[in-house]
Amino acid sequence: MPNTLWSLFTVPEDDCPLVFRDEERPVMVATLRAAYGRYALEPAWEGLIRRLSAASPYFARLWDTGDVARPGGVCRCSGTRRRASCG
Repeated sequence: MPNTLWSLFTVPEDDCPLVFRDEERPVMVATLRAAYGRYALEPAWEGLIRRLSAASPYFARLWDTGDVARPGGVCRCSGTRRRASCG
């Protein structure tokens, strides 16, 4: 099963199921970076970041900002129709 971030950053923009993707994806990457601090240098994490950065220039730009966010009570809304490309 693919990683959710992988799915959200590697599908065509029009297929991303997040309604507020321009606001949500930067927060998701910043939250990933906060978690990454606990697992830095673990091969699985390093591989995921490397693969996501290679597959998505947008993810790479967000990751390179260095922003960090706490996990929070954000509602991640998706469209009413399930999109096969995002699982």
